[in-house]
Amino acid sequence: MSQKLMLHLTDDLYQAVQKAANASESTPDQWILSNLQQQLLTSDSEHLRQMTDPAIYELLQEVAPEMGMSTDALLVDWYAKYGTHPHS
Repeated sequence: MSQKLMLHLTDDLYQAVQKAANASESTPDQWILSNLQQQLLTSDSEHLRQMTDPAIYELLQEVAPEMGMSTDALLVDWYAKYGTHPHS
């Protein structure tokens, strides 16, 4: 399920978001959503590590340096794309 959210941004703030979105080859709404997801997930990275299947976390640890990222940053990206489904 999803919800709509309307934001009212000042012109300066919108221009800054648009510039950042252009730099990452995305739209302003995609950029805001991606960054919001990362902020929310990053604030609970220890919880994410505990929820992650050890084999997946190990793989992320191996791949992260090749991608120029920290393991936690890649973990946040992974959950942003695939969701927060705890392993069983």
